[in-house]
Amino acid sequence: MNMIEDDLKKDFFNKPAHRFEFNFQGREVVFEIDQLATKSEKSILCRYGNTTVLTVLTIKKLTKENNSFFPLAVSFEEKFYAVGRIPNAFGKRESKPSYDAVTAARMVDRSLRNFFPSAGSQEVQISNCVLSLDQACDPRLVSV
Repeated sequence: MNMIEDDLKKDFFNKPAHRFEFNFQGREVVFEIDQLATKSEKSILCRYGNTTVLTVLTIKKLTKENNSFFPLAVSFEEKFYAVGRIPNAFGKRESKPSYDAVTAARMVDRSLRNFFPSAGSQEVQISNCVLSLDQACDPRLVSV
């Protein structure tokens, strides 16, 4: 059993990294593809300064084809731990998405919807989760 665990760890850490880097407004932007969320179709870890956003794409084959619209769901999640704030006992649950989070999700939806076929036999879900936040670097820039 221990030998299997060692092989799994070796395969995980020796996984070839797909990494893209460039500078934007004097700050480094790094995209790491398929490093986290390996059970999904694609995952991208985006770093812009000290802001980190995890974007995960999942696709589900639909049983019946719906020709009237393309089922695309986009979420943008801002958590309290991203800014280092842990809520007290009364407000431990995250509340509904803020206006900025809804606007960011709509911005991602509108910019990506044209890249998919209009009639869908697949349901696509894109989830953006802010892992860490730098006030000088906007997470909406790397979520698109």
